Amino acid sequence: MTIAETIRSRKQALTVIEFAELYGTSKYSVYKLIKRGLPSVRLGASIRLDPAQTADWLEAHTTTKIPQKRR
Repeated sequence: MTIAETIRSRKQALTVIEFAELYGTSKYSVYKLIKRGLPSVRLGASIRLDPAQTADWLEAHTTTKIPQKRR
């Protein structure tokens, strides 16, 4: 199961810390991703991430390297 699939299966919005733990990064890196376009909602002083939008964004911004054949 990919990170995007795991996030999409969630029923409630993610906090920045929850997303950081799933993504394997720091909360500061998540704030940088939000500044670069990761969809989020500000509720007072809190930021929440919608599971469906976050999963869509991750899939759209994930690159997959295809290994080259060795000769």
